[in-house]
Amino acid sequence: MTAQLLGSVMLLAVVHLAAMLSPGPTALIVLRHGAEPRMGPMAPLVSGIVGATATNVALMMAGVAAVIAASPALGLALALGGAAYLVWLGIRNLMVAVAKMRHRRAAGHAAAPASAPPQRRSPAALFRDGYLVNLLNPKIAIFYVSIFSQVATPDLPRAALAVFGGQLILQSALFWSCFAILARSGVIARAVDASNGWVDFVFGGALIGFATTLAWSAL
Repeated sequence: MTAQLLGSVMLLAVVHLAAMLSPGPTALIVLRHGAEPRMGPMAPLVSGIVGATATNVALMMAGVAAVIAASPALGLALALGGAAYLVWLGIRNLMVAVAKMRHRRAAGHAAAPASAPPQRRSPAALFRDGYLVNLLNPKIAIFYVSIFSQVATPDLPRAALAVFGGQLILQSALFWSCFAILARSGVIARAVDASNGWVDFVFGGALIGFATTLAWSAL
């Protein structure tokens, strides 16, 4: 049983890491907030993402995630809700881009024009962004159900399931913390600050693109 549990833990870790490394709206949100030079600490955003992971794990262990995965209506509702939230985030980025470009034009040909200072997001707003973007994606619930089905056998004790769930939460916390630190690196932040709004346009358009893909795949 110990060897089987260790093998399952390793399999779960590899598959989960591969899923987190794949491009998606969660990674884009971390990059967007992390690249903003005037952004405060990223801990609330990462906490929201990890909180959504914990919620998904709890729903999965309670059997709710399997119901969502098997219910087209619930999956569609989650997908459309998540898509709407991503569209709202995308529009907000586009508005920031427009404000920066207007500020740039107003500055004229000054020797060192400063980019427009964005409004600092509150910790609660950052937590909300991380939590909802990660939670309102039915593909994540389906993913957790699918990978758990590979390692969870009917004779597996509940303690082993708890180990798997804790592993997913811990791995999510470590990965997104490291990703946030990377996103806060000076190279990315300086590139965003020097773009005078164009990078914000790209982020906004990408978020809306993710929203369109999410909604289209659910229909």
